[in-house]
Amino acid sequence: MDKVFYFNDIQVIIKKIKGLNTGYITNFYLEVDRINALINKNQFYKKIIGNTAFFFKDDYEFIHLFYCSSSIDELDKSLTRLRTEMDKYHLVVDIIGKQPNIQSIAYLFKMNGFFEYTVLNRMSRISIQDMAVKSQLNLKIDADSTNCKQIFDLLHQYFDPIAEQLPDLDEIKNWAKSNHLLFVEENGEISGFVIFDLIGVTSYLRYWFVHPKHRNKKIGSILLNEYFKRSEETKRQIFWVIQSNDNAIKRYLHYGFQSENLYDIIVTNNNIKYETTNN
Repeated sequence: MDKVFYFNDIQVIIKKIKGLNTGYITNFYLEVDRINALINKNQFYKKIIGNTAFFFKDDYEFIHLFYCSSSIDELDKSLTRLRTEMDKYHLVVDIIGKQPNIQSIAYLFKMNGFFEYTVLNRMSRISIQDMAVKSQLNLKIDADSTNCKQIFDLLHQYFDPIAEQLPDLDEIKNWAKSNHLLFVEENGEISGFVIFDLIGVTSYLRYWFVHPKHRNKKIGSILLNEYFKRSEETKRQIFWVIQSNDNAIKRYLHYGFQSENLYDIIVTNNNIKYETTNN
C-alpha cells in the first residue's frame, strides 16, 4: 500500500480508469472533507493493480477497502492478486447498489476469499410537517469535549464497528461544532443522542441512540422529531439500517421511512458473522 498525500491524486487515478469506458464500477463514495481528514491523519492508502484502483481506510482494528475498476472482469483479476498481497490484513468491503446488480460483485468477492458479514438497507422519508413533542427533557446541542468522548464511548460500546462505520472523536467534535449533534444529558450522563448531516437537499441521519437504562422516557422520539425539525428545508431524510434488525426497521416505518431498493452487502476476508441484537 502507498500513502495518499493529496486528494487530487485520487481524482487523477479515477479519471484515468473511467476514461477507459469499459464498464466502470466502484464502491467509493466518501465525501471530500472526510477523505482529506483521513489523508491528514495518515489513514488513507492506495494500490493500483491492472485497471483497478484500491483505496484503504485504516480503522486500526481492520481496513475498509474501496475499489474503482474499469470492469467487473478487471476487478476479478485484480482481487486475485490483492488477496495474496493483503492476506495478513483484516479487510472489510461495502458493496453498494441495487438488487440484483450487486449480487454479481458480491459473488466475485466470495470467490476471492471473502465472506458475507451482514446486509444494510437504505430507508428514506419525504420531508413533512411534523408534530411538536412536548418535553421537560434538557435537549442540548453544545456538546463539549467530555460529552463528545461519552458519545464516542457509547458508539463503540453499542454499535457494530464493521457494519456501521463508526466515527472517530474528531468527527464527533466536528458534528458538535456544526450543531449536527443533539443529545440529552441527565446527571452528567448521556442518555440519548442523534447525529446527522445536511448535504444539499438531503438530510443524512447517521446515528440515533437511546441508552438502554433510559428507554421508555420518549427520549428517542424527542431527539428524532428535533432532527426532523432541523431537516425541514431538505426534500428527504435517509438512513441505513441493518436488514436483520426487525425492531429498528419497525421504528423507522413508524416515523414514515420506507425501504428503498438500495443495499449494502458487507463482506470481509475473515469468516465472521454479524451478531443480531435487534435493539
